[in-house]
Amino acid sequence: MPQVVHTSRGFTLIEAIASIVVLAIVSSTSSSVIWAAVQSYQHGAETARLQSEASIAMERMTRELRAVPLNATSAPDISSITSSSITWDNSTRVLSLTGTDLVLTVSSVDSVLLSDVISFSVQAYNAANTAMAPTLNGSACDPIRRVSLQIDVARGEASSSVRTKVFLRCMMLEGL
Repeated sequence: MPQVVHTSRGFTLIEAIASIVVLAIVSSTSSSVIWAAVQSYQHGAETARLQSEASIAMERMTRELRAVPLNATSAPDISSITSSSITWDNSTRVLSLTGTDLVLTVSSVDSVLLSDVISFSVQAYNAANTAMAPTLNGSACDPIRRVSLQIDVARGEASSSVRTKVFLRCMMLEGL
């Protein structure tokens, strides 16, 4: 009786090594693309978080400045203003940059509004919307009608910048 020989064909060592090399190249390329996408997402998420924190701090500062009361001469009760701070309400409220923290002081109690601030600037404007001197004290602050604020914040590789111009509500009735 004749014998039937079954031959089974498998992979040779060279074929196995070649397929492993091709698989390694494809995996390396796809992992670098995935890594770049993850890094981009993390950077975008951190930038969005910074933007949100800066916006919240700016909203708080805007509310505080819109509530500036009038002093005895019917001018905004702003005691002093510099390029990086403002003091108002009989010197009981101060908004300033302390180190890298944006701090609101109310009756000697400090509240950190925002951390990791790299710059904070304040600019005062008069009724004609003309920029005033960068440093004002006492009665020199009486013509202030608007205050411009800018915050630059950075954390890691992410950064954000927020700015606004606040119209002092205490002066709304002026000119009526």
